Amino acid sequence: MNNGERKGGSPEYWQTVHEAPGLEDFCKYIARRQAARSTIPEQFLANINETDHGHDIKMSVRPDGSFAMTNERTGFTKEYPVRNGVSR
Repeated sequence: MNNGERKGGSPEYWQTVHEAPGLEDFCKYIARRQAARSTIPEQFLANINETDHGHDIKMSVRPDGSFAMTNERTGFTKEYPVRNGVSR
């Protein structure tokens, strides 16, 4: 998806992403468009605007394929275990 102040996906794009089968969560580095901010929970947004920026989303991957995502802006971490022998 394009990145930039006036880019970031149309409302139709976000609806498609939201309805994608098997998609558990969607983390976004920056959410400048209202469509992105309204469809992604706050804990998954690393940067909200031009003044609140410089935060990262950290992914910690383990040898078994499980991983954790941490939003450095909020401190929120979510674990993603391997399911049925397949990492997600």
